[in-house]
Amino acid sequence: MIYVPELNNYSCYVVRSENVIRAYKTNPTYNSQVEYRDYYYNSHYYFNDGYQSFSNYSTLPVCLSNDVLTDNVAYRTDIFEIFFLFLGIIAFVWFFISKLVKTFFRGHKFVWKSML
Repeated sequence: MIYVPELNNYSCYVVRSENVIRAYKTNPTYNSQVEYRDYYYNSHYYFNDGYQSFSNYSTLPVCLSNDVLTDNVAYRTDIFEIFFLFLGIIAFVWFFISKLVKTFFRGHKFVWKSML
């Protein structure tokens, strides 16, 4: 399965390179200009928007089948990075709050040195 954000907002998806998936707003036809969005899936799905024109002599892209596309977040290539970042933030907040609560119950003034 290939993860693509906003699966329902675009009608045609094409793999442009090993790092880029192009999503077309409408299916490309001859003598038309189509709005697209390039997703860079090795760079946390950053995107660039643009327009592409197709003339009588251009080759129309072949769209990927909807069977291989998904918008399920579990298929993101960076899901583990997001998970570990989330765990790090939770651990930091837990540490800070626990030190703060322990200081209040001991009856001491809160001192930043005690946290180190």
